[in-house]
Amino acid sequence: MRRKGLTALLPALLLLAGPALAGAWPRGEGRQFIAGSYRLHVTPDDRLRSMAYYHELGVSASGTLVLDIGQSVSGEAKAVASLRYVLVPEKNDRHLAWDMGLGWIGSAATLRLGAAYGKGFAWARGRGWFNVDVAGFSTPDLTGAHLQMDVTFGLSFGEGPKVYAQLLSGKPWETPGFAWLGASAAIGLRPGLRLDIGAFHELVSGDEYRFKLGFWHEF
Repeated sequence: MRRKGLTALLPALLLLAGPALAGAWPRGEGRQFIAGSYRLHVTPDDRLRSMAYYHELGVSASGTLVLDIGQSVSGEAKAVASLRYVLVPEKNDRHLAWDMGLGWIGSAATLRLGAAYGKGFAWARGRGWFNVDVAGFSTPDLTGAHLQMDVTFGLSFGEGPKVYAQLLSGKPWETPGFAWLGASAAIGLRPGLRLDIGAFHELVSGDEYRFKLGFWHEF
């Protein structure tokens, strides 16, 4: 992410994926998920801080309303509400979903179009998942498009922690792209509540780091 706007954000969630967050998995009718995080962004000459918020509400077996308040790939403040719909639920433990949303990036109205593919699998200690999210953001007149793609690979240790690696990438309009590689762990505190911690390294510049401390709450 770029530095612009990092210190003036509303609470927002660092881009995450997997069955517990965004991605191809349905939330389930009547189910909700809330996540928040505090982030420290470290560059060679600065320390920048921001917070994050994300909310999912299952409206049907395949449909989920999503509220994402935070930061776009351009570094501007973002608030987008969208509907995610699973097209191929639980077919051979594969999921395919699309989403469409409306909101703001900076002071401009924005449209979001996205798609996700997810695959669950079993391993010796529990379950695992692989997920790819692709999304585009544009003004209503289809100018100033921002693109992002996030790839997640995770493992669940039964009722224990979930660990996951992510490649978070994006291309703001008319500016260089970025790619963050990182690892996180979601540690159970009590049923439905997890502590989420992680660290990321920016691959393009090679000298930027981000540290995350947050929570997941499912109910």
